[in-house]
Amino acid sequence: MAGDDDMARIRRRLMAIPDAIRAAMQPALDKSADEMVGMMKGLAPRDEGDLQASIQKEAGPHDLSRRIVAGGERTTRPVRDGADAEYDYALAQELGTKEMPANPFFRPVVRSSRKKVRNRLKRAAAKAVRDNWGSQ
Repeated sequence: MAGDDDMARIRRRLMAIPDAIRAAMQPALDKSADEMVGMMKGLAPRDEGDLQASIQKEAGPHDLSRRIVAGGERTTRPVRDGADAEYDYALAQELGTKEMPANPFFRPVVRSSRKKVRNRLKRAAAKAVRDNWGSQ
C-alpha cells in the first residue's frame, strides 16, 4: 500500500501533465476500463446476475484514473450458519471460502490487461505530444 509520501509524489507528477495530454488520455482510459468491465462480466458467475450487474466503472480520485468496482450492497448476503452477519458474495467468488474454491473474475482481468492499458495510454499521450508540440 502506498504511503502518504508516495501518494503526494504521484499527485505532483499527475498535476505536472499538460492539459492537452490529459484530455487526449481520457478516451483511452474510458475504453480500457470499459473493456475490462466487459471481460470481468464475462468471467463472473451467472447465478442470479447480481454479481455481473455490480461490476462497473467509476470515476477515480483524479481525472486520470478510473475505478472498476464489483460487489457492494447488491452482492451482500447473510451468513448461512444463522449468525447475525453478512458477507460480500463478490469477495467470496474472487477469493473463495473454506467451503467453496475461488472463482476469480477480477484479478485475472487486471493482470492480463495491465500491459495493453499501459501501452494504449502511452500511445495516446505520445499522439497528443506530436499533435500539440511536434510541428513547432
